[in-house]
Amino acid sequence: MDLARQLRDSTKASDHTSPQSSRPSQLPNVVFVFSGQGGKVAGAAQQLFSHNNIFRQAICDYSQLCDSLGFSGVLDHLTVPTSEKASLSAVLEQVALLVFELALCEMWQAWDIQPSVVLGHSLGEYAALHLAGILSVSDTIWLVGTRAGLVQEFCKADTKRMLAVFADEERLIPILKDCPVEISCKNSPSQTVVGGSFDDVLELKSRLQKRNIKSALVGTPYAFHTGQMDNILESLRCSAKQILFKDHPEINLMSTMTGSRVDSCPSCSEHLVRHTCQPVLFAKAIQSAIDLNPGRKTIFVTISPTRICKDMTAANISPTEGYLAEVLDAMGFSTHGCIDNIAFGLAKIYNAGIDINWSAYHKSMQQAGRLLVLPSYAFDLKDFRIPLHQKRPISSSPTSTSRSSSPTAINTPTTDEDDEDHCLRVMRKTNLQEQPFRSLILGHVIRNKAICPAGVLIDMAFDAATQLMGELSRLDTVELRSLCLKAAVTIHDDVRVNPVHILHTSVKKVRGVPEYAVTFSGERGVHHASCFVRTTGNLNVLGAGTAATSLLRAVSRMTRLGKNTDANRLTRTMIYKMWAPVMHYAPEYHVLQDIVLSPVGYEASAKLMTTAREPGKQVFMLDPVWLDGAMQAAGFTVNMSVSATPGAVYVLTECASIRFWEAPVDDNVYTCYVKGESDSSGDVVISVTVFDEEHDLRPVATITGMLFHSLKGKSEPKPDLSRNSINATERTDWLSNSTQVTAPSTMAALNRSLSHNGSNNSSKQTNSNNRNGQLRKLISILAKETYADPAEIEEETSLADLGVDSLVAPTVADAIRTQLGVEVPLISLLEAQTVNDLSAICFNLMSTDVDGRTEPGSHLGAIVAGESDTHGAHRDAAATASASSTDLSSRILLLRGSSRCTRSLFLLPDASGSSSVYAGLPPHLSAQTNTGIYALESPFYGMSSFPRISMERYCSILVETIRRFQPSGPYLVGGWSIGGRLAYECARQLMQQRETVAGLLLIESYAELTSELSCSPNAISLDHLEATGFFEWSGGRTNAMPEWQRNHMLHLILMNSAYSLPTLGMDASNNSVPVQLVWSAYGNFDLFPTKVLQNRYKIEDGTMRRTNRSDQDIWLKESRSVDVTSSLTEKWRLLTGPVLRQSTVEGDHFDIMIPSTREDLGTVVLQALKWFHGDP
Repeated sequence: MDLARQLRDSTKASDHTSPQSSRPSQLPNVVFVFSGQGGKVAGAAQQLFSHNNIFRQAICDYSQLCDSLGFSGVLDHLTVPTSEKASLSAVLEQVALLVFELALCEMWQAWDIQPSVVLGHSLGEYAALHLAGILSVSDTIWLVGTRAGLVQEFCKADTKRMLAVFADEERLIPILKDCPVEISCKNSPSQTVVGGSFDDVLELKSRLQKRNIKSALVGTPYAFHTGQMDNILESLRCSAKQILFKDHPEINLMSTMTGSRVDSCPSCSEHLVRHTCQPVLFAKAIQSAIDLNPGRKTIFVTISPTRICKDMTAANISPTEGYLAEVLDAMGFSTHGCIDNIAFGLAKIYNAGIDINWSAYHKSMQQAGRLLVLPSYAFDLKDFRIPLHQKRPISSSPTSTSRSSSPTAINTPTTDEDDEDHCLRVMRKTNLQEQPFRSLILGHVIRNKAICPAGVLIDMAFDAATQLMGELSRLDTVELRSLCLKAAVTIHDDVRVNPVHILHTSVKKVRGVPEYAVTFSGERGVHHASCFVRTTGNLNVLGAGTAATSLLRAVSRMTRLGKNTDANRLTRTMIYKMWAPVMHYAPEYHVLQDIVLSPVGYEASAKLMTTAREPGKQVFMLDPVWLDGAMQAAGFTVNMSVSATPGAVYVLTECASIRFWEAPVDDNVYTCYVKGESDSSGDVVISVTVFDEEHDLRPVATITGMLFHSLKGKSEPKPDLSRNSINATERTDWLSNSTQVTAPSTMAALNRSLSHNGSNNSSKQTNSNNRNGQLRKLISILAKETYADPAEIEEETSLADLGVDSLVAPTVADAIRTQLGVEVPLISLLEAQTVNDLSAICFNLMSTDVDGRTEPGSHLGAIVAGESDTHGAHRDAAATASASSTDLSSRILLLRGSSRCTRSLFLLPDASGSSSVYAGLPPHLSAQTNTGIYALESPFYGMSSFPRISMERYCSILVETIRRFQPSGPYLVGGWSIGGRLAYECARQLMQQRETVAGLLLIESYAELTSELSCSPNAISLDHLEATGFFEWSGGRTNAMPEWQRNHMLHLILMNSAYSLPTLGMDASNNSVPVQLVWSAYGNFDLFPTKVLQNRYKIEDGTMRRTNRSDQDIWLKESRSVDVTSSLTEKWRLLTGPVLRQSTVEGDHFDIMIPSTREDLGTVVLQALKWFHGDP
């Protein structure tokens, strides 16, 4: 309505001068002007954040990027109103200002308001450089944060300040002659900003006041663009040299450093250094923008959290230029003026001749308006139905509903009335051999049997029950509960043999409550399923604190999973390929677009989208395929979880409740949060909450209490109690009682061991005191690492609620190791559910160490201090210049077993730099071989830029870390993908140091890697990797992977490409090092370099076309021939020598490392470890 009024008013104004209103034919120049510092940033985004989808999403996306770069707190700073934060952190204030401006700019661009010129005042020039295409968004944020950090570190706050003087320059210069201040900004003919020591600035302010010249202190604690900045120039230059930039802007860029257009930028680092210390020529830059196209109208859109920038810009437009220049705010600043101001600006721009994307505007602004509920006609309030008093056939729904006949009512139902309490009962007969039921069932095959999906029965139940509810039949007022699936509903696949298959549906009113009992039975009285549908009233999202908290927790956990680099991200193709051995789905059931599986437990987030049905086909009340998709997310999470019982298949048998906030629609993307726990019987209970991703994560449905029953695999052998086949926890118990004690590596084993240790009555009091003291220390550690209030942490506090996920867990494990002297296996820490669970693990391990007469963590003493400090430096590296190679170190994480194992296997990081790729290796690898499984993280882990060092130097850092942990051999090393090449080089360096290497494990790793990938100046880039699909294979979604990790992958690929592996020793033919090669059965990943180069040439030639990802990735899924495997093996044999074995496992290059499909790999690794230990 506001926008309509603005357009109408503008049109009326035009009508006074023209008999026929028209828009000008010549388009104006649109100039985006980004403000600098000086105004309040804290809370600036609050109002628009709650009203505009595009702005809100941009703020969230940029804030997540800031978090990954080490600049946390931006989202809260912008959206939570507070007056205190502005002076606390220069880094937070400046990065938040940049994020605000970029998000506001993105919103206007989404409405097709594209600038022809960009310029920025002071700090705003960084945003202008990004919009002009000179800097990437991550580099821009990193540079602003780094620059602010340098200012904060080397410039003392409030020792120097800036003063805005409201007088023309000619009048001001004589006054400044004998005053030791510098001109820092020339903002307009009537405003100049000077800077100097605080005392000198205050003295100048007093002089000006005596001459009736107005002045005001600028709200920053530093004197920018003065000599105070000299202290940071050299460090800023070094930081700026680390980033990539383009030489030429993509749109007109007016630099406020020179006041003129920038045609080229050959040295971005020098530009930024000069920009920091030289005065801001804002007035000259504004005039240059106006003069760019003389005679054409110029519209300045000021991108700023305050009106200061607008006023400064307007002050540079002379009265004679007024009709050719206009200044608009990108956002309003009064309490109720934000939306009105945006509408005013759009109306002005539209009437100036620029077309607006009105559809995008209204869609993004939907939160700002509301639908009016009009009163219904009185006719609708009357009941004209004839009451039913006898059993008779009915041909339509017994009550009036808002929908047409449903396909679930295609046969003739009958209605009974119970005279005692007027309860209705409806009986329906449905022929499942008719469409659309037949295709729905035949497309849903489990273990070669077509089974009616639960979604069909759920739709039938909702439809049949709500037909009897009349006015109470709105979807958001009913709940389906206690769904029990007793016997599968199947049909014959040949309709000619069995053309009719009747399913009987009975719906009966339950006496005394607003509830209907629904049962499904077959032709011979077979009871298939039952449930209840009841009316509950409106499902108000914020009406109940518990419901609101649950929804917020679900969104929070989905966000955490999206950031978790250790989570397993699977694309649609991978999902249904992995499910193929158990489930066969028709294409219409392929509705999961991707899924992110937590590295521990039953937790995931998934994207779901169904396609519209063909015109003319019947419409369901609730699309069974959509319902099945939500249940697929649950089923996949259960069956593919690292916690699932190997060999078992989990099938849905019960569901406690299904409720909807609104009906789902086709061609819309939904996000599902899946969370579950196993019960004492081994079954798993799952809940799914579904959100509308295209409408601000609006809640759509909640499905709770889905019980997945465990069915053992057909080929699973019966348990054998011989020593070689004892299950994982039994093996651990057996080893714990042997002469060589091994600490338990699973929660169950730890708890059993703890109970056993606590059985000695004489030590109960001592154990209790020790346990309480240890618990207090543990709570202190958790509070420090998770930034939680220690007073709020109790024994039963969930570790997940504290934020202890796979990203935080390694840091917690390090803190426990250094402060408690206990080395907790990473897997055990991730499996712990509560603080009490973790305390039990620590106490048990401490008891084991005491009984074993060894000092807890003594063998780690040499590396604890160095690693912890170095890793902390890695985390902080995003805000500083890159570390020198002499400062680098790696971190070792215990994955399986304990420090008391007699042998250690060191797994080297892959290109991602993370140890998480090995986190799902089976526990029996450690238990059966008495081998501690350790994984190293990259020395560059978490860094935003990396020192230029060779492959040899990089591996020498890893070798130093290994030797600090284990000073002498024999050594076992291994790795997957690039991690295998690193393991080989580490083994070679260990041998050069005259150490024994007892085994080398190379999983899907290649001896040769073309050097053409790294040849300057045509080295491959992130764009080339992305075009090949590399980040999707590695992380599921490109935008889900932190920027540092994407850069790390590119860096490691280039580093490996530039290095040819030497032979293992002086003469490979005489080597006796056992080498185990593991190849995948599918996908010739050795073609990857070729594919990257092909895409590089296509991008350079402009022939790159967007094609279906699955079509491009066929080469990854094709069967690998024996000849190819033999050739790859032979290349390694030439380097390593004759003592070599090779095995092939199911899956492709990436699949074999997914936890749920690792059983083949686990078997091969187990055999290799035994071989390395001398057992042939």
